[in-house]
Amino acid sequence: MRVKTPGREALVLFLTVARLSLAAGLCVSVWVGKPAYQSVMWLAAILLADQMDGVIARRMGIDNVNRRIADVVVDRISIHSVMAITIWCIPGTFWLTFPVVLRDIVLILWSISVFFWKRSIITAGMFHRAGVFSYAVLYSVVLFTRDDGAKWVAISISVIVWFLLLDYLRAGLLIPANTKLQPIVRYQAVGLRALRGITPPQKTDGRT
Repeated sequence: MRVKTPGREALVLFLTVARLSLAAGLCVSVWVGKPAYQSVMWLAAILLADQMDGVIARRMGIDNVNRRIADVVVDRISIHSVMAITIWCIPGTFWLTFPVVLRDIVLILWSISVFFWKRSIITAGMFHRAGVFSYAVLYSVVLFTRDDGAKWVAISISVIVWFLLLDYLRAGLLIPANTKLQPIVRYQAVGLRALRGITPPQKTDGRT
């Protein structure tokens, strides 16, 4: 059994928060007008870091609530700051990115409500990972072109991420109220299967 140590937990938490520096690099790249391929390289680094910190945390046996909350916060700050810079610097990108940004705002407000209302965290399932990559695809297309092709990509991805949002909403409604306020319970939104009536699986976290 792996021994959990504060040093290891701090290291993994640092790796998660360090993604903000990559998001800052992407923002600067867009702000100063670097070629689109350079911005896409920053985006690829962010995606790789997003996957690796979770893998490292699970391998070390220290994937706790604090890291998951930090991961969500870092993701949202990164996505919204990059989108805001892009909308500001590149004409014609507002309506391409606004639907996914609005969806993110709804998701944030719902997740906060569920956390304080039911003392629970909704984690992403496999299908929701595809939603993250959809954001990346949309952003890459936006960086390179704003023609009709980009419009249809934006519409398609908006439909996907808003449909997946229904899974988060449903999972939050299925979670029973936690009157004792502890322990924190993680429910996984499992994707399209949840919309067909499968109750999201429950996992309890040892931390209070």
